[in-house]
Amino acid sequence: MAELEEILGAIGEVGKKVDDLGARVTALEEVATEPEEAKEEIKEEIKDEVKVEDADCGDKKEEEIKKSSDEIAKLQQRILTLEQKGAKLMQVEQPKIRLTKGAEFVNSNAFKNFEKSNFKGHMSYEFAKATPLTNNLAEPYSVGTIGGVSDQGFVEDPKVVLNIENLFAHAPIADNTFLYMPLTVTGNAGFVAEGSDKPETTFKVDAKTGQVKTIATWTKVSEQLFADKSQLINILDNNLTHAVDVTVQNQLISGDGTGENLSGISKAGNFTDYATGSGTATNTVDLLRNVAFKMRGANIDNLTIVLNWSDWSALLGLKSTTNEYLINGILDPVKQTIYGIPVVLSSAMTAGKFAMGNFKMGGIVFDKTAMSLEIDRTGDDFTKNLITIRAERRLGFAVVQPKAICYGALTVGGE
Repeated sequence: MAELEEILGAIGEVGKKVDDLGARVTALEEVATEPEEAKEEIKEEIKDEVKVEDADCGDKKEEEIKKSSDEIAKLQQRILTLEQKGAKLMQVEQPKIRLTKGAEFVNSNAFKNFEKSNFKGHMSYEFAKATPLTNNLAEPYSVGTIGGVSDQGFVEDPKVVLNIENLFAHAPIADNTFLYMPLTVTGNAGFVAEGSDKPETTFKVDAKTGQVKTIATWTKVSEQLFADKSQLINILDNNLTHAVDVTVQNQLISGDGTGENLSGISKAGNFTDYATGSGTATNTVDLLRNVAFKMRGANIDNLTIVLNWSDWSALLGLKSTTNEYLINGILDPVKQTIYGIPVVLSSAMTAGKFAMGNFKMGGIVFDKTAMSLEIDRTGDDFTKNLITIRAERRLGFAVVQPKAICYGALTVGGE
């Protein structure tokens, strides 16, 4: 604000100078346009006053007019520069609009060219990013509308909120396999007497490889619906791409690693059991508190808890022996925390189970390709005026640090 006030003040001062020079130029122009007889009289008066010999008053006035005009032009340019600078300072940055996958696809050059060809042939489009790299729990990764009535008039089924994948780190890869190397460090530093052997710190690297998996789905739509961009965006956002992302989300939790399945965090060997032996718990809040402090004791911080909605409801309903709710000071239903630890609620987590950990430390999603859309005609599509659309992602997942993740049952009593 101080800089803007300084600029406005400078504009005002320059404006006064321009006004003064303008008045001066006007007066000089009036003199320059006087009849020759009047000019001669003025010359004589000036000669007497300033004792200038053989001076052409009219010519000097014209030179002075030109000089003043040039100065005015420079001042006007300075005013313009200052006004532009002031305007930039006064501008309010407009928020960037983030398009959904469907909207991005329909507005792409690839789709526009396909549209010009009257939807003939084959087209493909790959999105810039497979998944968001943010860990902002307040903004879960989602696309399109979440249920309700869309602006195209469709009555949508309720949609799963996508909020698990953004808990993990992401790494782009180029091959169909990926390498990750869990590192175990045994620190052994100590005070040493002169001439004695120094203790050794050891590093153990366990190189492992993973395989990229393909997650895909397809559907057929009529040419009429395909030509209606608003309806097409709805189908892409709320059906095809969403279905692929929901499958990925479920696999990150419960994939068993067999066949074409991912190896999720609930598979044996992908987590550490901090629940057993973590202290006697009389309720699930005690259990989660004991696990959290045991993990923090193992230097695992920045924790997040993943629960099923039904279990969160049960936690909020816990009461004391005097029938008072236990949420005060422990559970925050608005901020969605337990002892200040963020809670992510997802149907991907089986009811009665939980996960807790620093998931970015614990797991990595290896992105081979981002979400891609393929469009073509197959079989009798042409004769039936149909178009086939396929949505697909290719990725892998690995738990690189099982110590950073705990998975278990929400059972209490004598742990």
